Amino acid sequence: MEFKLDFDMEPWSKLDYRKKHLALGSCFAENIGRKLMTHRFDVFSNPFGTLYNPLSIARVLNTALDGKIDPNRLFESNNRWFSWDAASKVNASEQPKLLKILEGKFNKTNQYLTNAQSAIITFGSAWVYELNGELVANCHKQPTNMFDKRLLVVQEVVAEWSAIVEKLPNTEFVFTVSPVRYTRDGLHESNVSKAVLHQAIHELVSTHSNAVYFPAYEIVVDELRDYRFFDRDLVHPNELAIDYVWDKFKAAMLNADSRNMVKDYTNLLRMVDHKLLFPDSPEAQKFTQKLTTERQSFEARYFGKEDITVSS
Repeated sequence: MEFKLDFDMEPWSKLDYRKKHLALGSCFAENIGRKLMTHRFDVFSNPFGTLYNPLSIARVLNTALDGKIDPNRLFESNNRWFSWDAASKVNASEQPKLLKILEGKFNKTNQYLTNAQSAIITFGSAWVYELNGELVANCHKQPTNMFDKRLLVVQEVVAEWSAIVEKLPNTEFVFTVSPVRYTRDGLHESNVSKAVLHQAIHELVSTHSNAVYFPAYEIVVDELRDYRFFDRDLVHPNELAIDYVWDKFKAAMLNADSRNMVKDYTNLLRMVDHKLLFPDSPEAQKFTQKLTTERQSFEARYFGKEDITVSS
């Protein structure tokens, strides 16, 4: 089974490497954000770490937009300070230091969000955890009996995200659902969770012209049925699967100029990675000169620069 991906609609315009992009959420946002950055797109990807549920992702965007960081959302554990709105990798030795880190991340998120062509948003799970009635994005390995677990309903996701999408009519929202099954919730419970996310996104895309759905979930689950496309945990897609989805994403979501740029840059990276057996030989010197010429031509053609170091 192969999915037909066609987003040639107004006012939707496909993604352009010359514009800014924001990627937030679960694993697909990280993977596609990394692919875009590797291929010279200006992307700000998951500054708060992996965020799984739709309301925690929305909370990050709302905080970035209004600039009001709640210090009561910070807590100390094992002599480190963490935030209930971020993953554990966002931490500091003191509360003021963490506030400063968060302030920088929220400010940069605001800059990208308010100037971005696109926001690539990946929902991972509709199961959420609450502490004293307040949603947390990450439990930070705290005792499970501290939290209440519940399943989001479609309408609360739609209401929260409709408000954000309507606030930013010039931003094109690309919604996806993570193909990772959260087996710790149970397989049936994971399927119920994914159903809530799919239905919520369906309603958002149906009612907002600046929102589309990219079927990363279906591509992995229905096209790549074989377990050779998964890591050893049989849950997370491996690099082969990520590359396959990236190829689909390029074809469906990037404009022609960006697809050409990515193709040319990929070819340039292959030249950069080429190992010269005899660096002092005339052939090697010719290759080095050709690489310099190709690099300068690429930079001038796509970025209007004479030269820049190319890194893989």
